[in-house]
Amino acid sequence: MGVANIWRVSRCTPTCTQHCMIHTDLIMHGWNCADGSKWSSFHCCFLTLSSFVFVLQSVFMSNQRQQKPTLTGQRFKTRKRDEKERFDPSQFQESIVQGLNQTGTDLEAVAKFLDASGAKLDYRRYAETLFDILVAGGMLAPGGTLSDDMTCTEFCLFKAQEDMETMQAYAQVFNKLIRRYKYLEKGFEEEIKKLLLFLKGFTESERNKLAMLTGILLANGNISASILSSLFNENLVKEGVSPCFAVKLFKSWLSEKDINSVAASLRKVGMDNRLMELFPANKRSCEHFSKYFTDAGLKESPSKTSLLTSERKSRRTTSLSRR
Repeated sequence: MGVANIWRVSRCTPTCTQHCMIHTDLIMHGWNCADGSKWSSFHCCFLTLSSFVFVLQSVFMSNQRQQKPTLTGQRFKTRKRDEKERFDPSQFQESIVQGLNQTGTDLEAVAKFLDASGAKLDYRRYAETLFDILVAGGMLAPGGTLSDDMTCTEFCLFKAQEDMETMQAYAQVFNKLIRRYKYLEKGFEEEIKKLLLFLKGFTESERNKLAMLTGILLANGNISASILSSLFNENLVKEGVSPCFAVKLFKSWLSEKDINSVAASLRKVGMDNRLMELFPANKRSCEHFSKYFTDAGLKESPSKTSLLTSERKSRRTTSLSRR
C-alpha cells in the first residue's frame, strides 16, 4: 500500500469509541487496498495508534474547555452596599462639634448646618449621639455625665441662657431638624425619655432648661406626653426631683397652650390619672397634691383637672352602683 492511501485513511481519524473498534478490527482481519493487496499489521497499528492519540487529545482539550477557572489566592471585592461600616460615634461627634463651634450662638446657622450635614453624616445610625450633643454638648455616659475622652462643645442647650425666648429658639431647631428628617422623630422621643431618667446627674439650671424645652415641645406636638412616664422612676420620686421638674414643665406647657389642651394630651396617653405617682406613696393625697402645685404658682394645673375628672368618674360609678 502506498503512502497516499495511508494518508487518505488517516485523515478520517476516529473521534469516538466505535471508530477505534473499527481500526482494531483492521489489525485482526486486514483491509484490502485499491490494488487488491491487504494492509499489513504495521499499517493498521500505525493508523489505530494515531487515531487513539487523537482521541486522547480531543478528550483532553474538551476537558480543558469545560474546566472553570479557579480563584485560589485571589481576594473577592465586595460591593459598597454590602460593606458594613464600623460604628464610630466619636468621629461623628467630632464632625458635629466642629460645625457647632463654627456656627456659634446663631441658631439659624445651627439649623442650616444640621440640615446640610444630614446628607453627609449618618443621622439614622447616630441619632442618640446627635441629640446628646445638641442638649448636653457631647455624648452622655450612663447617669448623665459627659464622657471625658470626647471633644465637647459649649454651644448646646445646657450652656444657653435660662429663659423662655432662648428655649423657644432651641425648640425651633429641633422642630426643623425632625421635620426635615422624619426618621429622627422616634429617636428624639427616646432621647427625651433617657434624659428624664438622668435628671439626678444634671444641675438645677440644666433641669430647668430641659423642663422648659420639654414643655414647649409637648405644646408643639413634637413629642408625646407618654415621655412623662420616665418621671415615675422610683429614685427620682424619692429624691423629690420628679414633682419639681413637673412644675417647671407644666408652667412652660401652659404658657403655650390652655389647660384644656394640656389635659386632653395627658388623657390621650392615659397620664391624667397617673400624676399622683410623682410623689412618694405616703404623700399621694389630694390635699398634698393640690397644695404642692398651688404653692409652686400653678393656680390652674393639669393635676387639678385630672383630680376633678377622677372625682367625677368615681361619683358617677357610685351613683350607678346604688341604682
